Order: sequence, then C-alpha cells, then structure tokens
Amino acid sequence: MIKEEFSELLTYDIELLKNEKFQIPAEEICKLVNSGYKTVTIKILGSSKQASLNLGNSEKLFDNIKKTQSLPDNVVYDFLESKGKLCGSDYALEDLNRSTK
Repeated sequence: MIKEEFSELLTYDIELLKNEKFQIPAEEICKLVNSGYKTVTIKILGSSKQASLNLGNSEKLFDNIKKTQSLPDNVVYDFLESKGKLCGSDYALEDLNRSTK
C-alpha cells in the first residue's frame, strides 16, 4: 500500500540474480535529482503467492482461499500471514495447512 503522501514515480521490473546488485538506470536517477527530489523510498514488491509459500503455507490452501472467497492474491497473503482463525469456525490456519499439504 502506498502511503498517502507518496506517489509512484518510476516502476522497474528487475530480475534477481544471486550475489548480484540491481541498478536503476543512471539517467532515471538524474531525472529525479534534476526535478528537485532529494530523497526517494524504494519499495520491493514480489509475488504474494510465493511469499505465502515462503511462510510455509501450501499452494493448495492459497488457491482454495483465493477461489472460494474471490480475493486478490495480496489479501489472501495478508490473511495467511496474520495466522488468524476463520470466523465462525474452529479451524486455525495451522490446521488448514496440515490438511492441504
């Protein structure tokens, strides 16, 4: 989520390689500096589904919640990250993950 005092200025898709630095083209940095910017915030975005898998959640659980609730990936991830319980049920996320692996 972008804070209300910020606006998106540039977007770059960068392939991550192990032990490599990523760079924003110098001409784009110069444009920002010449426009009067002294600081910027860099936000790293990645796949919500992959982030969920990295937390130990199953892909099947992620897909089931997404499809059943018609939710976007980032909302499913936020829910799974919260380690909450499903309202109106006795199922905790830990129980659901065990049953879908």
